[in-house]
Amino acid sequence: NVISVPQQLQLMRQLFGRVETTVGPAMAADVMQNAVFLISAGTNDFLVNYYNLPLRRFTFTVDQYQNFLIDQLLGILE
Repeated sequence: NVISVPQQLQLMRQLFGRVETTVGPAMAADVMQNAVFLISAGTNDFLVNYYNLPLRRFTFTVDQYQNFLIDQLLGILE
């Protein structure tokens, strides 16, 4: 029951809409500007994709793969 990052972002947009409907645009903007957002990935999110896909190990070192994943996530979040 894994939810993809794009799906999670869609759920956040829906949540923002509900907050705005409930408290109004000004208060919703204040809530969102002062909110803390946590992005988390488990070790198997990294290990399964790096060690189970042989091409990844030939394409990237561990450090390079970490940077690749961060860049991918940043691209999605922007």
